[in-house]
Amino acid sequence: IWCSQDRNAAMDQAKMGANVQAPSCATPVQAHMALGSRLGVRGTPAIFTEAGEQVGGYLPAAQLAQAVGAN
Repeated sequence: IWCSQDRNAAMDQAKMGANVQAPSCATPVQAHMALGSRLGVRGTPAIFTEAGEQVGGYLPAAQLAQAVGAN
């Protein structure tokens, strides 16, 4: 899906059970996994504030807004 010309359409097709054929390409997946490991991310969602504080796990919208300083 990552290398598809239209990623949204490819994702939709995959969700409907279609066999999505796409060319190979370089992806940032390994770099993202390495960064997550360095930051101590062990699952999703993993959200970080602008100050670099990790807000781990699912939070209801009001608590998430408070945690990230949104009004």
